[in-house]
Amino acid sequence: SLFEKLLKELVVSQPNDPIDYLIKRLKTPDVKRVFITGSAGVKRKEVALSLANHFDYEGISIGDILRKEISKKLDIGKKIEPYLKVCKLVPDDIIIDLLKQELIRLEKNNVSYVVEGFPRNRVQAMFLQSVGILPDNVIILDTSNTNLQARISEKIPINQEKPKNHPIQVNESIEEYHINIKAVKN
Repeated sequence: SLFEKLLKELVVSQPNDPIDYLIKRLKTPDVKRVFITGSAGVKRKEVALSLANHFDYEGISIGDILRKEISKKLDIGKKIEPYLKVCKLVPDDIIIDLLKQELIRLEKNNVSYVVEGFPRNRVQAMFLQSVGILPDNVIILDTSNTNLQARISEKIPINQEKPKNHPIQVNESIEEYHINIKAVKN
């Protein structure tokens, strides 16, 4: 309900003048914040972009942001690339720094949005709370371990010098996903 939402916002924002905050808040359009996360191979980006288009929200893809940084060939992209090559999570500080600017812009302009690929772990989920962003929806798309294994196997290149390491890398990536997504759910 509206009351519950405003109460949550008051608790998170802790404004100096709660009455003034509520009056301003009620005069501004209601921004919708949707986050879509989940395992590899569940078409997160497709779902996120479809939702964004349907509701006329802005769509943000973490994967696109990361690939854009890699294509710039700057230091940050060089830090990101090794993680993507083996389907590991990029360090939280990098992800948060890249996404933070986008979220600040959208929030400042009162634009509703869908973010695909975030939060992927507890630290990222807690970041949202720490900056006062209360998602309207967090959608977790999941698939079977068999599908997940097939998708990650396709994404991680086989090292020709150590081909026996490939299944180990795939299983490590799956374990990392399950541990982190459980923390997001909690």
